Amino acid sequence: MVKPGKSKDTRRSQHLLISFGLLEFPYFNFYNDRALHEVPASIFDLINHVTCNWNEVLIRYLFIPAHATAILSLPIPYCAQPDRLIWKHQKSGNYTSKSGYFQASLIRHPAISPVTMHFSKTDWQNIWLLKIYPRIKVFIWRALHEALPTGEALFIRFNIDVKCVHCGSAESLSHMLFLCPFAQKIWFASPLGLLPQHFPILSFHLLWQYLSNALLTQDPSKESLQLACFVCWYIWKCRNKLLFENEIQSEEQVVRDAVAAYQEYAGINQTFSSSYSDQHVLSPQSSWLPPPRGFIKLNYDASTARLHQCGFIATVARDSDGIVIGRFHAYFRHIWDPGILELLALRESLNWAVLCSWSHVIMEGDALQVSQAINSHRILDYHTWGICQDIWRLQNRFRVCIVQYVNRKFNVLAHELASLVKNSYILGL
Repeated sequence: MVKPGKSKDTRRSQHLLISFGLLEFPYFNFYNDRALHEVPASIFDLINHVTCNWNEVLIRYLFIPAHATAILSLPIPYCAQPDRLIWKHQKSGNYTSKSGYFQASLIRHPAISPVTMHFSKTDWQNIWLLKIYPRIKVFIWRALHEALPTGEALFIRFNIDVKCVHCGSAESLSHMLFLCPFAQKIWFASPLGLLPQHFPILSFHLLWQYLSNALLTQDPSKESLQLACFVCWYIWKCRNKLLFENEIQSEEQVVRDAVAAYQEYAGINQTFSSSYSDQHVLSPQSSWLPPPRGFIKLNYDASTARLHQCGFIATVARDSDGIVIGRFHAYFRHIWDPGILELLALRESLNWAVLCSWSHVIMEGDALQVSQAINSHRILDYHTWGICQDIWRLQNRFRVCIVQYVNRKFNVLAHELASLVKNSYILGL
């Protein structure tokens, strides 16, 4: 309906739907002889303004099924919003030079980062949850995305030929960190005693996956994998010192530095953890807490039915004595994204509270990102921009409105109500 990368105000836009031609998203239904002659003049005309929802019949009549479903899954804000430009390659919708450079790199080198096709959530957790310096985690992440300026990467991007500083061979990541004779001696001399010359011939991200899985199988405590990260980091530092400062280090010195740094970090981390636990004894919340006198607490939650492409929200309101004074639930036929549904749950709960004439409310949900986004006024996903604007406007309707996070185990009533509504709907199909 609009050019890629631009968000339009669906409540007010008068831009022609066909002004950009049929080659732009969304595609019209070519098999419908009348569809192309009955295209509304604007996005505004695709909305049923009585129900404040999309005109589903018209949309399914005009567009191919996949694109009709995509349109119907967009939440419509209560209030008219001004048009604004978005950068669709960044979840926040804001352009950054980093994301622009990355998109340009993908266009020039489409296969620049194949790691995302092979790494699972567990593989990434095995890196980010390691007890190592954050800069080493970032180093490993950059290596896996082929974002380090090795000789191979420099030649592909800028036609700069940089050979391995130790042996003069072509410098790939796998060669520099594992297969170079210099690196092989380091790995064998390290406490891990590895023989990289027996590793399978793989690209770096697959080789790292092979190595990390082998080390985790042998040592589930992750200490071996953590040490391996330090060794990789110090091989990289050794390479840079020789390349840029002409400083030569022996294999034994690299091993000593890597092991000493790992032992120092492990000792500091252990000391800090025990000291912190001794000095900061927390008293965790043990049950749902009622609101102060004069306040109403509304616990909200969402439930998604991806298979049926719909979502459900529910809210339970309680007074300062913990007595349930109201329940509310709603159903979104074409929206099943969990993040959007959690924000919709908050918006609809606020709207319900306004209708109930409550002036002092506490909105409590178990989606931490929702509470953080609303309280910080920072929109993390441009798809939710209109919903967030509605929420901030609704908050102004109360004398006091607090939005806060609560652990899921203390949001049971709202969760059970949302699940009950979902199950009742599915059974009725």
